[in-house]
Amino acid sequence: MDTPQPSRPPNVIGMCASHVNCVARLGTLRDMVDSWVAQTVKVPLFISLSTTAELTGAVDSMVAQWRGKPGHGELVVLMSPTPRSQFEHYKDIVDTLKDNDAVYQAFEKSLTKILWDMSDFG
Repeated sequence: MDTPQPSRPPNVIGMCASHVNCVARLGTLRDMVDSWVAQTVKVPLFISLSTTAELTGAVDSMVAQWRGKPGHGELVVLMSPTPRSQFEHYKDIVDTLKDNDAVYQAFEKSLTKILWDMSDFG
């Protein structure tokens, strides 16, 4: 059975902020991206991550593999050489989104709707 495709791209993006400080977290990150790649309808995925000095080579290698594989075109990975808080990671993603006006407008519209919907509960 063929999966129906939307008539236009989804009005949503994925964001992930992570500090990879052990091999288990590296594996979890890899699993998340593999799951995203396997999706029928992909949304842009923005990942901001930092790592420890010991894992820098492994993380760099994994990101390089992602960039070279088909199906990873909507993946944006932002690397930080030092540990960052989740808020700092998400700020980096939003700053990157602002550089891509069309994506940022969709993000801003979605965020406004989310905040508007949440006001119904307050």
